[in-house]
Amino acid sequence: KHPLLLALLTDLLCLLKCYFPRLHQLYSNILDNLCNENPSLTLNFAKCCFAASSFNSKHTVTFPHHNSFNLLFGQCIVFTCGIFDYEKMEKSGHLVLEDLELIIELPPSCIILLSSTLFWHSNIVISPHKSQHTFFDWAHHHHQQTLI
Repeated sequence: KHPLLLALLTDLLCLLKCYFPRLHQLYSNILDNLCNENPSLTLNFAKCCFAASSFNSKHTVTFPHHNSFNLLFGQCIVFTCGIFDYEKMEKSGHLVLEDLELIIELPPSCIILLSSTLFWHSNIVISPHKSQHTFFDWAHHHHQQTLI
C-alpha cells in the first residue's frame, strides 16, 4: 500500500490500457468474474487487471523460459530499477529473447510490454556489486482454459 508503488502500478496499467485496450478489458472482466464467483479471493492491488505480480530483487536471474499458461496474445509488464551496468554487455541485466536472437538493453526505470508466452526469454547476470530490481505484472491463465 506504499503510495509510490501504487503510483507506479497506475502508470503501468495506463500503458497496457493505452496500447492494448481490449486486452486490458479482457483481463479486467475475467478477474472480476473470478472474484465475484469466489469472494474469498483478494486482489494484490485494487483496480489492477493482473492476477499476479512479482518483485525480483538485487541479483535475480531467470533461465530461458516461456510462460505457457498465459494467453498467447497476452502481455506482461516488466519495469526495471536499480543500479546496474546496462551499457556493458558483460555486466548487464539485459532481457534476452532467444527465439528472436535478440538482446535488449533495459536501463533503470525502463518499462517493456512482453508476450511471455510467445517468446522464450531470460536475463543476463549483473555485476556482484550492482543491483537490479524488477517488477512484473502478469495474468496466469491456466484457470481460463474453458473460458477462452
